[in-house]
Amino acid sequence: MAQILVVEDEVALVDVIKTVLTSSGHTILQAYDGQTGLDTALRERPALVVADHMLPLKTGLEMCHDLKEAKLEPPIPFMLMTAGNVPLEDSCPDAVLRKPFAIEELEEMVNSLLLTRAPSFFG
Repeated sequence: MAQILVVEDEVALVDVIKTVLTSSGHTILQAYDGQTGLDTALRERPALVVADHMLPLKTGLEMCHDLKEAKLEPPIPFMLMTAGNVPLEDSCPDAVLRKPFAIEELEEMVNSLLLTRAPSFFG
């Protein structure tokens, strides 16, 4: 399956997400602050980044913008998790998962975003 980077400062939530996604066959990278998450994403080039918005050192949105500005090919889909609101004019995250969320919501969103990264038959 896919390598997914989870960036979240709540260790218990990382453990839940990791359990859910590894049970679907994914490999999980993890980081607990936005700067380490960005560095890991640029170095490892995961198939998807799932990041909390409120993170130490760099917010999830800042991380998203920095990752998009790097213009990686193929681009890495970015899912932002938040208990708050994301400014409507901010289109950086490819998806926003509102906390608290159901496990099914997480799985559906991850699967959908991974399809956007899948290579096309036509190149």
